[in-house]
Amino acid sequence: MAGIKYLTDIYEKKGKSFIESLFNKNLTVTENLDGPSFSFERDFTGDNISFYKKDQDNPITKVDRILMKYYEKPIIYIESLSLEITDQLPKGWRFGMVYFPNKKPVRIEYDRVPKNHLVLTHVVVRDEFGDVIKNLQDKNELDEWADKLEVERSPIIFQGKLNRDQKIAIMDFLSTPLMDLKSKFKTASFSNYLISILNKNVERTTLGKDLQGEIDSLVFRFEDEDGKEETVLAKMVDPVFHEINKSRKVTQTSYFPSDVYSLCLIDVMNFILETGVENFTAEGNDPEERYISFVFNVFKRFVYEEGEKYVGADFQKPEYLKSEGFEINKDLIIDEEVLKSIEDDEVYIDILQMILNSFRKLKRKPHGFFTEGLIQQFNMLVEEIAGYINAKKKDLVEESLGVPSFVWFKKAGSKFNPTMSEEEDEIDELEEIIEGSSSEDPVSLNESETPTVITEEEKKSEDASEFFSFKDFKKVVTTHKEKRKIKILNENNQKVNIVIGKFQPFNNGHLKMCTRLKKENNLPVFLCVVHPGSEPGSKYPFSEDLIRKSIGSLTSENNKLFAGYQIIPSNLLEDALNAVVKYANPASVCIGERDFENMILQREWVRNKYDLEGGDIEIYKTPQWSNNNDIRTYIKDGDFQQFKSKVPKSVAVLFNEFTKQINGSEEDI
Repeated sequence: MAGIKYLTDIYEKKGKSFIESLFNKNLTVTENLDGPSFSFERDFTGDNISFYKKDQDNPITKVDRILMKYYEKPIIYIESLSLEITDQLPKGWRFGMVYFPNKKPVRIEYDRVPKNHLVLTHVVVRDEFGDVIKNLQDKNELDEWADKLEVERSPIIFQGKLNRDQKIAIMDFLSTPLMDLKSKFKTASFSNYLISILNKNVERTTLGKDLQGEIDSLVFRFEDEDGKEETVLAKMVDPVFHEINKSRKVTQTSYFPSDVYSLCLIDVMNFILETGVENFTAEGNDPEERYISFVFNVFKRFVYEEGEKYVGADFQKPEYLKSEGFEINKDLIIDEEVLKSIEDDEVYIDILQMILNSFRKLKRKPHGFFTEGLIQQFNMLVEEIAGYINAKKKDLVEESLGVPSFVWFKKAGSKFNPTMSEEEDEIDELEEIIEGSSSEDPVSLNESETPTVITEEEKKSEDASEFFSFKDFKKVVTTHKEKRKIKILNENNQKVNIVIGKFQPFNNGHLKMCTRLKKENNLPVFLCVVHPGSEPGSKYPFSEDLIRKSIGSLTSENNKLFAGYQIIPSNLLEDALNAVVKYANPASVCIGERDFENMILQREWVRNKYDLEGGDIEIYKTPQWSNNNDIRTYIKDGDFQQFKSKVPKSVAVLFNEFTKQINGSEEDI
C-alpha cells in the first residue's frame, strides 16, 4: 500500500457506511512516535546481528558507522545484551523500534526518553528465504519481548473491537468541520480526548507524564478476523498540531557542496587517475573492508602529497552536520595514520568523509564545477574502483575455491551499473532524499505496507548524503542471502540467443553480429530493444513507435535469423530475461567488449535469482562493426545513399521518418 491515509479523508471520500463497516473489524490503535526507526535481526546464516534504519533490505554497514555516530548508541546497546538474552532471539525475527537519542529527536519534545533510548513497536517474522511469515502485533507478546530486551514497551493504546460509545465518539470527531475541531483543540488536549475515548485506563502518553502533551498522531489498524480482506491503515491527527506543522517553512533542497568541496573532490579524482586505481591497496576479506582499505590508502597518500594546501579551508558544511551524532566515528578507525591525520586539522575529517562517501556512487546531475563531461569522467572512475574491489573478491575466491564468484552484484538501484536506465536513475534520485526512518513503522505488516514519513532529522541525514550514505555502493559489492530461485522457463519454448541494444537505428553491424551469433550454435536471435518509451530526445532520437516499426519489419522479413523482439526499459540482463521467457528460452547473450565484464556480473545475479533448470546463459563478445553516430549523421544530413549502404533494406525504407524525428529531437533540446 502506498501509505497511511487520514481517517477523515477516508470518511469524506467513502462515506459514513464504509467507516461503520471498518468499526466492526478488529482494531489496533498505536501512538505514532516522532522519532527515527531502528531495527535489528539475528541472521539465519549465523549468530550475527544485523542493524537497520528505514531501509529494511540493506543493513547499517561499517562505512555508515564510520561516517556518523548517530546510531552507535542503540547498536552498542543491542550488542552488549547478555548471551542469555541473545540466545533467545529467534533467527529471522526483525525487532522494529523507534530510537530516541534525546527527548526531541524531531519535532515533538517529550517528557522523557524511553528505557535505553528505544521503544519496541513491532516484530516481523521471516523465513530463511526472507519471506514474511507473520507480524507480531499483539501487545502482550510485544511487551514480553520489550521487558526481555529492557526497552520501552509498545505504544499500543487499544486492541480489540470498538464498543457503541467509542464508535459514536470517533464518528462525531470525523463528522465535525475542521474549523470547529481547530477551535476545540486550541483549549482541549487532543491526546487526552481521543485516548480517553479508546482506553480509560491509560493515564499518560507513551513518553509523556500525562495525557496533555503533544502526540504526532494515532494510527488505526483495521483487520478482519479471518484475514481475507486487506488490512486498512489510517491515522488521526491533532488538527491544531497538524496546522502548525503545515505552516512551518520547510525547504527540502538537496545539499550541494561548496566550491572548496567540489574542487577538492576533483583534485582527489585526478590524484587517483594519475596514480592508477590498481596502485592503491584494497585489503580485507569482504568488499566493505576492501573499500575502506582502498579509501584510507587514497586519503593518506593524498593528504601527504596535496593536503597542506587545504589546511584552514572551509567546506561550509551545514550546521546540523556539526551537531552531536553527525561527527565521524573515530572509534571505528583502526588505521593509526588516518587517525593522526584527522587530528592534525579539521579539514582532513571533511576530506576523509568526502572520499569515503563519494567514490561509491555515480553522479547524475551537473552542478558547480561538475559539468556533464567531468561527471562522465568521474563516473568512469567510480566504475573502475568498483571493478577493482570486485576483482579483489574474485582473486580471494579463486585462491580458496578455484572458481570465481560475482554474487555481490545486484541490479536494484546500483549506481555502479553503467546499464541503468534513466528511469531507474531518477527513481534512485528520489530514494536518496531519505534513507532514514519512519516513525510509522510500528504498524507495518511488511515493506509493501510500510508508510513513509520523513522526519526532520532523517532529512538532515539524507541531505548530507554526500557524506553519509553507503547504500549505493553496498548494493553492488555486498553478498546477498541465498534465496529460493524463481522458476521462469517453459520447457516447450524454443532456445534463442539474446542481443540487447538501443538500435537507434538497427544497422548492418548489428545484422553481422546476429548472423555470426546464429552460426555459433544454430539458434535464432531474439532482439531486446532498449527504449524508455519517452518522446525523442538526445539519447533516444527515435520514438518507440518508429523503432517498433523498423525492428518489426526487420524480424518478420528475416524470420530464419530472428525469433522475435521485445521492448525493454533498460539493458540489464534481468530485464531482457523477463521479456524473453514469455516466448523463448535464452541460451546466450551477445555483448560488446566494453561491457563484457559487467555482463558477467549480471549473469551471476541472474544465476542466483532464477532457476535456469540446469542450463546456463553463455556470453559472446563481439567487436563494434558500425558506428551509429556516423549513421545518425547521414540521417541529419539527408544523405540517403550513405544511410542505405549502412542499414538493412527494411530499415532504409524508413529514411524519411528517421530524418523527420532526428531533426525534431534536435530542435527540442
